[in-house]
Amino acid sequence: MILSDGTIRNLIDTNILKIEGVNKINIECASIDLTLGNSFAIPRFMSSATCYYDDLKASTFTILPKQFILATTKEKITLPTNIGGFVTGRSSIGRLGLFAENSGWVDPAFCGEITLELFNGSDNPITIKEGMRIAQIILVQLDRDCNCPYNGKYQNQTGATGSKLYLDKENIK
Repeated sequence: MILSDGTIRNLIDTNILKIEGVNKINIECASIDLTLGNSFAIPRFMSSATCYYDDLKASTFTILPKQFILATTKEKITLPTNIGGFVTGRSSIGRLGLFAENSGWVDPAFCGEITLELFNGSDNPITIKEGMRIAQIILVQLDRDCNCPYNGKYQNQTGATGSKLYLDKENIK
């Protein structure tokens, strides 16, 4: 079941759902708009299991045409063990040609800032600014608490966090 604004507000007010830095004006009818932080990671070398990034902090960043970067949300989210979330781009951002669609699923019990994978699919540079509404999270209630709450390699992440694919079991030798 997708959670409504009233349920989201109640969960935040009762401290069951923790979203540090959220502006309650960003709680929509069935989602929460997330704002851009000031941490970015620009891939400079990628292989099948390893990626190296140039990390930077900035209040604005211009994404060049066909460029892929990582960014982070200002909000730090702590989900309970019976709620997960889908992170997706906002329509107004997508209409500029900026894709944030592959940011994906947030497991129950995740805690941290959300790393956003951004791609400028347009032929024009797109400037993004700290604090702008960049993505949204749609919260989904599980039928019961999960048996295996998230405690993976991205738990407690802060800032734009690069791929940790190299930590997957099949890549460890």
